[in-house]
Amino acid sequence: MIDPFIGPLVPGAVVTFSCAQGYSPMRNNFLRCDSGGAWIGTPVCVRGITRIDIF
Repeated sequence: MIDPFIGPLVPGAVVTFSCAQGYSPMRNNFLRCDSGGAWIGTPVCVRGITRIDIF
C-alpha cells in the first residue's frame, strides 16, 4: 500500500500521533502497520479532565 503523503507503508512501521490541546489519546498514541499494509487501530482522542470539571 502507498500513502501519497509518506510513500510505501512497510509492515511493522509505527506512526505516532498527538491530540489537540485539552485532549489526550484514549489508549496509545501510536499505530502499527500490519503485514497487509494497513494501520492497526484508529487514533482516538478524548477530552481531558480539568480542575473545573472535578468540582
